[in-house]
Amino acid sequence: IRGTELSFCKLGAITGDGRIRREIRDFWKLIALVCMGITALAYAFGVGLGTLFLQPIGRLEYGVTEVANRNFQVRLEAQNRDELGLVIEAFNRMAEGLEDLELAKTVQETLLPGSPLAVGTWRIAGACQPAARVGGDYFDYFSLPGNKLGLVIGDVSGHGAGSAMVVSMLKGIMMIPGLSWDPAVLLATMNGIFWKALHRKKIISLFVGVIDVENGIFTFSNAGHLDPFLVRNGTIRAVESRGLVLGGRAKSQFQNASIQILPGDSLIFFTDGLPEATKPDGSQLGYEAVEAVLPSMIGPDPQTTGINIRTWHRTVIAPGPLADDITVMVLQAGGDRPL
Repeated sequence: IRGTELSFCKLGAITGDGRIRREIRDFWKLIALVCMGITALAYAFGVGLGTLFLQPIGRLEYGVTEVANRNFQVRLEAQNRDELGLVIEAFNRMAEGLEDLELAKTVQETLLPGSPLAVGTWRIAGACQPAARVGGDYFDYFSLPGNKLGLVIGDVSGHGAGSAMVVSMLKGIMMIPGLSWDPAVLLATMNGIFWKALHRKKIISLFVGVIDVENGIFTFSNAGHLDPFLVRNGTIRAVESRGLVLGGRAKSQFQNASIQILPGDSLIFFTDGLPEATKPDGSQLGYEAVEAVLPSMIGPDPQTTGINIRTWHRTVIAPGPLADDITVMVLQAGGDRPL
């Protein structure tokens, strides 16, 4: 440094670096302590994050996996009333609802026939594919006194749990002892019940038919449902009958009609979910497309015919969830000998 009194000189000093080294060591100790403090703070933060966030996320992941495996009884514990706790509570409510829907689905499956039916040379089978866990389509068939076979197919407006409850009502009515199986009378009885019970909140289309196995006379009445198709020797025609839907007005008139069914004939019944399904280009499949293909779908028995129709249908509609329930029921007349 330049001197004060001796400004023409530069002065210097020589000393040991021990003090400097001690200062450097003290500095590094301070840095180490600070790093240890940061590490401890980060560990504590991580533990807290795992407790408050990661563990609940892990429980949610477990719950979603269980639901995907159809374990709808799974319930998660919400340890806090924070946002994640509210999400877990919402998950539990969802799982409870899914459990109820699964039970409803199981119950509804018992309402529909589980196997084909043969009466004499007549065979009938059907299947329903609901758009949701439970659906609003209904079909059934019964062996009736007097060597007859009764059948019904219907569609409750909408789909889901509300429509499924109406399907349960339909099944209950069909099981009433002594119920008249005159198709027009049966539809009039049901219309009165649903008019009083549903107050137009739901309406039902329903087709009722009875086959006299001895002579092949098919007597039927229609309450706003799609006409079935009769396939005979490669030709097809609609079995037409008109009537108002059930539950739409207090009193409706229904009429019976009859046709002759011959050995080898097939009657194909379905709900509107079949022709109104969406194609990959976004347009509806259409009734004409269904009518055109049905003669080529006929198999040796009703089950095979139904499988052929549903397999074809899956190949021509857009993939993904169904917009409406789909039901197909097939009645076929065999030869002269009983099955």
